[in-house]
Amino acid sequence: MEIGRESFATGSFTWIDDQGRDVFVRNAALLVEGRYHLVIVMGPEAKRDEVQARHAHVLATYRSTA
Repeated sequence: MEIGRESFATGSFTWIDDQGRDVFVRNAALLVEGRYHLVIVMGPEAKRDEVQARHAHVLATYRSTA
């Protein structure tokens, strides 16, 4: 995606860790002035909504200060 002069990609994925727990990850890669920045938030699959909300908050905060 491109917004203004920023390019970024977002995604999410899940896996089962070595202790048998379901893990959920939400990520974003931003290209700002020729440099990549990553925003990654992970937590238990059972708290997917909270992980997504925290990721959105961090990404919005980061983008407003970058």
